[in-house]
Amino acid sequence: MFGTIAFLSLSVCYVLFLLYVLLKPQKFNRRKLSLVIPVTALLLFAIFMLVGSAKVKSDLARIFHNTGPKAPGEIYRLIFKKPIDSSILIVKLKDQVIPLIDCCIWMQLKIEPNELNRILHLRKYEQSFYLQSDSIVLLQPFNDNPAWWRPQSIADTIIKASFQFSNGNEQILFFAKDSSNVFVCDKAP
Repeated sequence: MFGTIAFLSLSVCYVLFLLYVLLKPQKFNRRKLSLVIPVTALLLFAIFMLVGSAKVKSDLARIFHNTGPKAPGEIYRLIFKKPIDSSILIVKLKDQVIPLIDCCIWMQLKIEPNELNRILHLRKYEQSFYLQSDSIVLLQPFNDNPAWWRPQSIADTIIKASFQFSNGNEQILFFAKDSSNVFVCDKAP
């Protein structure tokens, strides 16, 4: 990946240099330019050959894949470390496509109790209980949520399980003991 970044950075600098030369030709000696331009082009070509065109294509494809929207099953696997099976149904999903703009991954799941139990044992979630009447205060920090993301509709008593990662990300689940509905907010800082 470093080689690809170095190659792309040098390529951009080379193009900017060529544009500068075209815009301000009086500042440059033609004799020196006739040496500098081919030498730098050869240098870029040599770096490209060292890095390898297949490696550059592979790295660029990976970068574009990671910034594009993901399939619901892939998001579930990334968050909860298990592929989707018959015990899991993603009812609704809003992905965090651009991390600086989109704050969270929002999900509504229907899952069986054993899968919810497995998820709760993945990390040391802090659990707290709230009455449905307290949902206004409970959900106040989630003001960017989609219209369908309504944990207060689960039951009279809502369980909130949250886990704070070391990088500042937070994962929050809302569910009820007797419900298969789970609302998830996977929040980036």
